[in-house]
Amino acid sequence: MRDYQRKRVYAWENKQAWMQKSGVYLSKDECRAIVNRLDKIIKPVFKPKLVFGIGRGNSNANHRRIYLKDWGQSFGVLLHEYAHVVECGFMRTENHHGRDFVSIFCCLLHVFHPMQPSFKELAQSCNDFGVNFKEFDYWMQKLKLSKRYKPFGVMRTESIVTTKEKRTSPKQRVDALIEMYPSISYEKDYSFWVYCNSIVEDDPNYDPYYDEHYCDTWKEVEERVNHYVELINQQVGPRITPTQLMINKQKLRNS
Repeated sequence: MRDYQRKRVYAWENKQAWMQKSGVYLSKDECRAIVNRLDKIIKPVFKPKLVFGIGRGNSNANHRRIYLKDWGQSFGVLLHEYAHVVECGFMRTENHHGRDFVSIFCCLLHVFHPMQPSFKELAQSCNDFGVNFKEFDYWMQKLKLSKRYKPFGVMRTESIVTTKEKRTSPKQRVDALIEMYPSISYEKDYSFWVYCNSIVEDDPNYDPYYDEHYCDTWKEVEERVNHYVELINQQVGPRITPTQLMINKQKLRNS
């Protein structure tokens, strides 16, 4: 079956206040809670599995899965995809945007979306964009929906800011430590040679690596450097910043 009004549906929903596609407005846990509640109320023929993705591309759904991109974590997009799940179960069609899909989607928006757009508003906006839909009462009765169901929580107006922790490599962490502890050094040829001037003596009681300065990987180098840092701190105390050192000197002068 040809998906004859897909572009019209996208153009219609993109102009509505209840549709957000420009950021992350729901957390993953909130999305799961929404789908679980819809499953309990609507009891779809097929219970969908919610899968998350990142980056460009479309969110989509079929009879067994909802694939939601991070930019689509919003009430409008999630209800759009869930409408596909419902249509797949009842109509045995997938990823179509025909009259039944639009009607199902509007029923979900009217009952569950925080803004609860009225059927009059939805019908008028569909007509403005040339989007065909089936009578809303048909699917309200078929899905046994009514206004007795409370809508979902308040719709956020700003995207959730999710900052990913910047990843560093063992080499970067080693170089940062060596900058703080210049007595530690390493050389790289076929393997690594790690050395600490401040504690090295030909006695294992001073340097546990006095005859084992070689390492094979950056991970081993990091472990060795971290151990040297511990030994240095045991001898001279933890490293303090220049600012803290100036504060300590000022306290001594005033005492």
